[in-house]
Amino acid sequence: GIALEGDLFTKEVPPEIAEELSGYVGRDMAIGIRPEYLRLNDAELFEADISVIEPQSARDVVHLEANGRAIRTTVMQGDIETNQSVPVTFDMDDAWLFDEEGERVF
Repeated sequence: GIALEGDLFTKEVPPEIAEELSGYVGRDMAIGIRPEYLRLNDAELFEADISVIEPQSARDVVHLEANGRAIRTTVMQGDIETNQSVPVTFDMDDAWLFDEEGERVF
């Protein structure tokens, strides 16, 4: 199978997506995931520390730090507390992948 490898995680790519990405094996790519598609306290892809929680109406903006990288996500208000580490994951269907030239390939 094909996997995405980076500083924070290695994630196996489902077969139906792997077929689309087969021409990019071994090449550098960038991944983009909208904040609302990161899931906390679910299956762990990587661990992140919560630094700040900003209440925003029915949702909270959660500022995370993992391996020196600043990450933001949103959760339902009150679902998370500061000063803790949480597992973070996402679904491949919610990710955008870009090649070295910045062209979206998935």
